[in-house]
Amino acid sequence: MKKYLIILLFFFFFSSQLSAEDLERESLAKIIHVLESLDAYIEVAKANQNKDAVYQNNYEWLRQDIATIKLGVDKMLNGSTSLQPRIFKALRGDYRR
Repeated sequence: MKKYLIILLFFFFFSSQLSAEDLERESLAKIIHVLESLDAYIEVAKANQNKDAVYQNNYEWLRQDIATIKLGVDKMLNGSTSLQPRIFKALRGDYRR
């Protein structure tokens, strides 16, 4: 009886671990989807930008930052196991020129 209880507890623990991992992967995939969908909003904002404003927004810089974030999330999602340090360019964060 004790053996069955141990097996049952092990199975329960193992199945909850798989479920958490699946939820993480699903969430990361959703993040990538959201990041990809931002391009349409950026295009609308760019098309409606006030051309006479003193400062113009640089939407290409914004796209580059989003691409950098997407690359990092994609590496998390695909489980990059490289022992090499990951090198990403710094985010600009300021999109005015």
